[in-house]
Amino acid sequence: GHQANQAMKGRMGAAMGALRKEYDELSAEQESRFAGLLGRFTSSYDSSVTGYETAGDALITDIDSFYDEILTGMAGRQEEALATYDVGRQNTIAASRRATEASMARQVGQNAFGGLGNTTFGNAAVSGIRAQGALQEGVIEEQYAAGKAGMMNRQALSFAGMQGQKANLMAGMGQAYNARLAAMQQQGATQAANLEAGGLNQWLSLQERPITLQYENSMQLAQVPSGMAAGAA
Repeated sequence: GHQANQAMKGRMGAAMGALRKEYDELSAEQESRFAGLLGRFTSSYDSSVTGYETAGDALITDIDSFYDEILTGMAGRQEEALATYDVGRQNTIAASRRATEASMARQVGQNAFGGLGNTTFGNAAVSGIRAQGALQEGVIEEQYAAGKAGMMNRQALSFAGMQGQKANLMAGMGQAYNARLAAMQQQGATQAANLEAGGLNQWLSLQERPITLQYENSMQLAQVPSGMAAGAA
């Protein structure tokens, strides 16, 4: 009976060892498969995030370049407008001066024919025309200065408005981009954590089952009588 008991214990132990070996191999295979799954998921997720970041950076760069081109074009056209405005001022002043000189020449001629040449009255008339011409030129300068200031002010407002629009658009895009990227990263982290938790639970289940079987086997063997007791039984 004792020998039979020992033989049974040996067979049970061998069976238990074989079972543990199979579970160990299964656990190793499970870990390998899970590591591959997690690696593929991580690689795919990283590629998605990288692609999103690349596309977002390219879009922001394109919009920034687009607005820079608009602002550069606006600056060029406004410089041309100011240059044209200055030419108009100079031409108007030149025309006013020619008109003043022509009026002065006519007055000198009238003074000569009227016997007022080199007289106080005649000279006063010529001086009055010259003063009137200078006054007219001052009015032209003032009008053009006011007009140029208004033009520059409108240009500054246009630039400020365009730059503000660009800043708002870029800020909105940046916020949406960052929010989406953060959501992708959080989703990826959550999925990775769930995968890892699931893999760990599977591994623990595979490791726990042989231990449970070994405990049950040990309890059964402890209840088997040995020696004379076994013979009497």
